[in-house]
Amino acid sequence: MNKPTATDWISGNQQYLSVAIQGLKLRLDAYANQVKGQSANDTLKAATEEVALQALRETLPMPPALEQVCDTFQLSAFERQMLLLCAAVELDADMARMVQDLQGEGRRLPTFGLALALFEPLAHWSALSPEAPLRYWELIGCDHQEILTRAACRIDEQILHFLTGISYLAPPLGAMLQTLATDEQAALAHPAAAGQLARLCKQYSTLENYPVFQIQGGTALEQGALCAGALLPFKVKVYQLNPALLPVHFQELSNLSKRWNRSAALQHLGLFVDLSQWHTLDFTQQRNTLFFLENTQGIICYGADLKLNTLQRAQISIRLEALDAEKQQVLWHQELGATAALLNGALEQVSTQFQLDAGGIRQLSAQVNAAVNTSAESDSAKIKQALWQACLDYTRPNLEQLAQRIEPVATWNDLVLPEPIVATLKEIALHVRQRTTVYGTWGFAGKSARGLGISALFSGESGTGKTMASEVIANELGLDLYRIDLSQVVNKYIGETEKNLKKIFEAAEGSGAILLFDEADALFGKRSDVKDSHDRYSNIEVSYLLQKMEEYRGLAILTTNMRSALDKAFLRRIRFVVQFPFPDVSMRHEIWQKVFPKKTPLATLDFQKLAALNIAGGNIRNIALNAAFSAAGEQRAVGMADLQQAARNEYLKLEKHMSASESLL
Repeated sequence: MNKPTATDWISGNQQYLSVAIQGLKLRLDAYANQVKGQSANDTLKAATEEVALQALRETLPMPPALEQVCDTFQLSAFERQMLLLCAAVELDADMARMVQDLQGEGRRLPTFGLALALFEPLAHWSALSPEAPLRYWELIGCDHQEILTRAACRIDEQILHFLTGISYLAPPLGAMLQTLATDEQAALAHPAAAGQLARLCKQYSTLENYPVFQIQGGTALEQGALCAGALLPFKVKVYQLNPALLPVHFQELSNLSKRWNRSAALQHLGLFVDLSQWHTLDFTQQRNTLFFLENTQGIICYGADLKLNTLQRAQISIRLEALDAEKQQVLWHQELGATAALLNGALEQVSTQFQLDAGGIRQLSAQVNAAVNTSAESDSAKIKQALWQACLDYTRPNLEQLAQRIEPVATWNDLVLPEPIVATLKEIALHVRQRTTVYGTWGFAGKSARGLGISALFSGESGTGKTMASEVIANELGLDLYRIDLSQVVNKYIGETEKNLKKIFEAAEGSGAILLFDEADALFGKRSDVKDSHDRYSNIEVSYLLQKMEEYRGLAILTTNMRSALDKAFLRRIRFVVQFPFPDVSMRHEIWQKVFPKKTPLATLDFQKLAALNIAGGNIRNIALNAAFSAAGEQRAVGMADLQQAARNEYLKLEKHMSASESLL
């Protein structure tokens, strides 16, 4: 026997409603004859209609919509007939005419008085109460009249359509809420959280019993997708609410809450409220959000790291753990399909470096698959590069507004440093590349959760290559490099510096970008003795930064011109401390030979004389660049005279005197 389909239910439901209306016509006929003084016994016909309704109910895969409404809102037999009567005059022209004939004066909508007389054996006055289901849930509305029994009654349009088998979200809810697509992959990606939410929901039998579920961790997109995916087996459709859209006035808010409760009960709805930006809401918005959460029924989830302690309703927290590399790889393979075979180990590197959720993996997989399908070639190297670049582009927006991205172009060949320092820099790159193997596969993370972040301090005079070294490491690893402007981070108001630092580290977590805190001594000088609240708070800022660096799974680099200004306790918590020396003559000679691009036209240059200039690599680059502009202005090759003038200008800027031995001419 074939399983009944949704189409079977819709047609069967409409037939059921039609038969129910036919039975109502018989009652109206009988009542009309009674009013006229004629005798008519339609009891047998009515009994036949009831038998037909029972037979139809048994053939449907789920109860007809009329009975769903009655069961959901616990309508009495009289209230059921009253609701059906209001629906019948909207759906059947003959019913509207019959009601008008009975009431006269062109009154096509039934009144309470007609219903009380028509269904006399079942009728009860309490059904007219504003607190009774018909009016409380606004299943029907009545015109305000001096006499209640003469008030015309009309069925709510959403309820009318529901009785015919059509479900939708009525205004204003429809304009405020966004449908969350059911995402099975999100549930598969977080089986523990999805299973916990599903088990908890299964425990509750009525809408009023549900607590509010707090989803911690992950992005709002990931949290909403998890809710939709976890509730999919229960056939619960989940919507998302932006709390900033809630009405300001209390009566509107109360009506909205009631409308949601009615829709949630009838249509099996769930609600996800994104409260990740709770701190940006003003007092009225926060108050109204709490009221809405406290007065809504059904499955309600909100996404936030901090629990709403002022919420007067039971809460259960569910933590959404970040996807580890293994789970990300599984999702990549599922979404990429045949393309995954072309990537040849690249998925392991991508899963190790980038922290993506199921939605991000799906989006990027579709992007890569589209590129493969439209390309005539299936070059594995190009596909790998396209995937890596797509991941970088996807994770950049979080940091773009908080820091300056430096495009890494320098390579190891561009560095002129002693070999031991270059070896240390290469070791830093190795730690970043192999951190997942050591921490995860080899189990070091299980020994201790502290000190897993990779941090480095680059100290040395300005221009000695600290920023270039950071750029080389980023280029080697294929990662983004972001320079953090400490003037924008440090704030005189208590707590603001920590907030700014938290935003930066959280934004960088997805890509594991390299963070470069330039001139770090401005923030992390020697911790002072606590003499007042300002000293105490400065120490807190330092400790907070150290904590975030230890938690950050990427590389954080601090640069300073004055290593002596840093507290030794601070230095002990830095994994790599690299001292960049001021270049000697031989190093300066090599820097001068490398500073000019191959395309730059050069006259005969005396690199021995150039190396005699007692300046750092950054100053050498400035001189070379300024000399190139001077020569280009006269359309000739760069010569010693250009470099002499540029060097004099650089010395003036540095407030240094150029000695006779440093003359280039």
